[in-house]
This record gives sequence, structure tokens and C-alpha cells, in this order.
Amino acid sequence: MARMKELFMEMLEQEPLNVPQEYPVYKTDILCPNCTESTLVQMSHDEYACDRCAYNFVSVEGSLRFK
Repeated sequence: MARMKELFMEMLEQEPLNVPQEYPVYKTDILCPNCTESTLVQMSHDEYACDRCAYNFVSVEGSLRFK
């Protein structure tokens, strides 16, 4: 059992954990394509969300697509 713990600890030291990068959330001036009543919130580099209708969008080549 101690050998398994040693191997696990070595593995943790070699490979960083998949921790998501923190991205500041921004309120944009882009109207929601679904409800057109609210603007979108930028969740990451290419992900957006509407705080009114709760739909998520992805930016693909400069246009928004439903996620």
C-alpha cells in the first residue's frame, strides 16, 4: 500500500492537475440572440451567457452560436 502512495505522489509531481484557468467575467454590449432583452456576459475567451434567458453561446469565427 505504501508503494501505491509513493507512485501516486510521484505522478502528481510530474503532471499538473487539470485546473481550469480563471477568466474575469465581463458584461458586454452584445444583445442576446435568443431573447433580445438583455446583453451577454462573457464567461471565457469564446463563451458567452445570457443572464436573462440562461442560454449559453460560443463565438465561432466572429459569430455567436448556441452551445
